Amino acid sequence: MSEEEIGIEDASQDTLSTGTDNLSETVPTGDAETGDAATSDNGEEKKFSLDDLYHETGIKDPDELKSTLSYLDDIKGKLAGEDLETVLKQAKTLREYEERWAAEDERKKREEQTPEETIEYLEEKLKEVTSAQQTRAQREAEENKRQEAMGKYDSEVSKALDLAKDLDPIVKDFLGKTLSSNYESNTINPSDLRAVRNMVANEAKAVDAFKRDIIKQYVAGKIEMPDIAPTAPSAPAASKGPKTIKEAAAIAKQMFKEGRIFQT
Repeated sequence: MSEEEIGIEDASQDTLSTGTDNLSETVPTGDAETGDAATSDNGEEKKFSLDDLYHETGIKDPDELKSTLSYLDDIKGKLAGEDLETVLKQAKTLREYEERWAAEDERKKREEQTPEETIEYLEEKLKEVTSAQQTRAQREAEENKRQEAMGKYDSEVSKALDLAKDLDPIVKDFLGKTLSSNYESNTINPSDLRAVRNMVANEAKAVDAFKRDIIKQYVAGKIEMPDIAPTAPSAPAASKGPKTIKEAAAIAKQMFKEGRIFQT
């Protein structure tokens, strides 16, 4: 392989890992098709903050932003003015040639093998194929088991909600969505930080919409205020003691007369 071909392959691999060849100097804030600037409700142009950029790209902090920009600049330098689509097409062609050359080398190797070497080679290949098949079968079995468990889980959640006759339909609908195995928080890739941020934002909107629906239904008289369990009875008020020495003496004298002092 020539140095030029190697350079093409390296550039294509780096470019594929980012999905872009450069970063524009300005961040678009309006309609990409019409070119209109984004405006707020009062007609003022909206500002696209750094936090917005972090949220849109999944970048966590200034250090990661700096690293990303440096990486993209490095890729731009490797392309050296070449068209990205052309580089990718050349890299694909090169990979196809490499696969063909590898197959040809393998064929020549097989032709030069002795019968014993051929047998040993085929035995190793058989082991590799068998191991790959066993691994694939195990993964499929585990996935089928997981899908079956999730199906039972969803069925049980649905039955439990059906039996909860005291729950309003709007509450049942909300619980049915959030407790489902297919709910976003149960299927998200935890390593995808951008997806996590979007999930939190979506969840906050969903909860807010749920609260608004509850209030709307209550105002319309479609749902009633839930019964609130009575609170525990308060402790009995402590007896009032004497406030002065004179009152204390009077109480003691009365207790003397009644025989309540020195009684066992």
